[in-house]
Amino acid sequence: MPEWRVRWRRSTRPTRTGFAGAETDEDGYAALTYLCDHVGKRLSGTPQLNAAIAWGADLMRKAGLQNVKVQPVMVPRWVRGSESGSHGDVGVGGSESAAAYAWVGDERGDAEGGITAPVVFVPSFAALDAMTPEQVKGKIVVYNPGWHGYGVNTQYRTYGASRAAAKGAVAMLVRSATGLAMQIPHTGTLVYDAKQPKIPAAAISVEDALMIERLCKEGPVTVASADGRAHGGRCRGRECDGRDCGSEHPEQVVAIGGTLIRGCGAGAQDDGSGIMAAYEAVSLIHKLG
Repeated sequence: MPEWRVRWRRSTRPTRTGFAGAETDEDGYAALTYLCDHVGKRLSGTPQLNAAIAWGADLMRKAGLQNVKVQPVMVPRWVRGSESGSHGDVGVGGSESAAAYAWVGDERGDAEGGITAPVVFVPSFAALDAMTPEQVKGKIVVYNPGWHGYGVNTQYRTYGASRAAAKGAVAMLVRSATGLAMQIPHTGTLVYDAKQPKIPAAAISVEDALMIERLCKEGPVTVASADGRAHGGRCRGRECDGRDCGSEHPEQVVAIGGTLIRGCGAGAQDDGSGIMAAYEAVSLIHKLG
């Protein structure tokens, strides 16, 4: 048996009963609840994120962790505006929920009053590749690939804007990367191709994507997109860390962590639960001695 496994077994025997308590320990959940209910939104470079980091450092100190430090770091600053969309031409028309992706349109501001343009419905990248530039130029590309799992669907969110821009699109809307239909758009990572224009991009809910797909089958559809986000350059931010130093090799480090940043909402799942799981792991090791 490898040496590390023998040493792990020996080191945990005296505190084996402690692991049963770890299964019912609620400190991490209580901390996550406070983070979501009292700190709330935590955009990069905002006072709310700095408050969350200060709170996190205090949480680690109260848990008895050592060498808790808050350090300055330069971070991008992003200010959310109010995103919205509407459609017309077919049916009764209506409004859509939208969530702009972070850092979109840094070099190109939105047109006054937003963008109004015909829709071209795209079920896949293959379908987009098969279209001519004339079919896409001056239009808003709406991706609705269906639901094939997070890894597949996020490709449209991440790379869809530049692939649409390469065909002449003026904006991109994409079905949220989720299998749950709750009329809630999901924001997330977007990567621009430096060789293509940076067109505005946003997520729409599953229901709205399905509705636009149905309407496109009936006739031409026009969408008006109003996006109020702004990129605010870079500013001084903070990060924090704490340690539970071992008695045998305190100079050796195993690092775990996560991010307190959240693009919209309270961030209970992404990444509130992740950062609290990381904190709770170190806290439990400290509690178990």
